[in-house]
Amino acid sequence: GIGLLKNLRLLDLSGNPITTLPAGIGELTALEEFYLDEDPLFDLEHELPRLAKLPRLGILHLSGDGIEKVPQTIRGLEHLEELYLDNNTMHSFPVELIALPAIKVIDLQANPMPPLIPMELQQRGVLVRF
Repeated sequence: GIGLLKNLRLLDLSGNPITTLPAGIGELTALEEFYLDEDPLFDLEHELPRLAKLPRLGILHLSGDGIEKVPQTIRGLEHLEELYLDNNTMHSFPVELIALPAIKVIDLQANPMPPLIPMELQQRGVLVRF
C-alpha cells in the first residue's frame, strides 16, 4: 500500500531488517528524501535501479549500512544532490560518484579512507565531508 502515498516527500526506513524495498516504492513520484540508515541487510546493488526511477529523489541516506563498495548502479541516480555514506566501511573514495551529474554533497565521515577528493568533483564544487 505504500504506493498510494503519492504526495510523500520524505521516507525513513532506517533500522529495519529489510533486504528489498516495498513493491510500490516506484510509485512515490514526489519522494525527495529517503533514509535507509543502519540497514546492513539491504541489497543496495539490486535496489539502486528501483531508486533511480524516483524522479525527485535528491537526498539519499545510507549511513551505517556496512557498505564496502558503492555499486556501479549508483550512476542511475541522475537527480541525486546529496548522498550520505558516513559510518560505512569503504577504504577508498567511491569513484562511481563522479558520474552523478547533480551531486552537490557527499558525506563520507567515519569511513576508513584517506581524505582524497577526485579533481573532477573539486572542479564542480562538490562538498565532500571526511
